[in-house]
Amino acid sequence: MPGVQLVAAQPDIGQLPVAERAFEVHPLSKDNLVAILPPGTKTPPARMTADNLADAPLLLESEQANHSRLTREWMRAAGRDARPIMEFDNVEAIKAVVMAGLGRGIVPGQSVATP
Repeated sequence: MPGVQLVAAQPDIGQLPVAERAFEVHPLSKDNLVAILPPGTKTPPARMTADNLADAPLLLESEQANHSRLTREWMRAAGRDARPIMEFDNVEAIKAVVMAGLGRGIVPGQSVATP
C-alpha cells in the first residue's frame, strides 16, 4: 500500500516488535504471565520463583516471543538461566505438553483464564 511502511515487523500474538516506533501504540489491556504445572504435581510452590522453574523441565515460546523474552529476563535478574527443554511457536502447544506431564510452562494469564 502506498504510504504505509512496517519496519522489521514479525507478528507475535498481535504485537509487532520493531527497532523504532513507526506508528502510535495504544495498549488495549494488561496481562500477567503465569506458571502452569502438570496435573498431579506434588506440593506445588505457593509462589513460583526462578529457582522453581530452573530446577524443573521448562517449556517456553520461541526466543523471539515477547512472553519468552520477559521470562528469560526475569530469570536472569534472579541469577538463573532459562534453559527450556522445548520451545514452541504458540501457547496452546505449551499447554498441551504441560498437560501431558512433560514440564512446566510460563504463559499469559488470559490463555488459561476461565470465563
